[in-house]
Amino acid sequence: MEIIFKSADNPNNDEYRISPSSMTLQATYIHRYDEGREHGGESSWTEERTYPADWPILVSSYYNDGYGNYERLNSSLEEFIIKDNGTIIYSGTKKPQDGLISNGYKFNVK
Repeated sequence: MEIIFKSADNPNNDEYRISPSSMTLQATYIHRYDEGREHGGESSWTEERTYPADWPILVSSYYNDGYGNYERLNSSLEEFIIKDNGTIIYSGTKKPQDGLISNGYKFNVK
């Protein structure tokens, strides 16, 4: 089994690939959004999303228009699940380490 973690074309993105094709991967992130407006209004909210493999995930961003309006996103990995033919072979709050053996599978992480 091979798992590839990459930052897509943007260092603020995460993206995961997995092989062989019998395996699936799900990464659940908690996204925290903060925004402020020039008139002084501010708001914050959190959102949980689950992503499949091969899906770019925006994990951080910041925008400020220079006039008092801003938007900020910070994300954290909440759960990481790998299945082989529908059976969970890894579940954790962190990405598996290279060389990890779990449920008889050895992880090759790049």
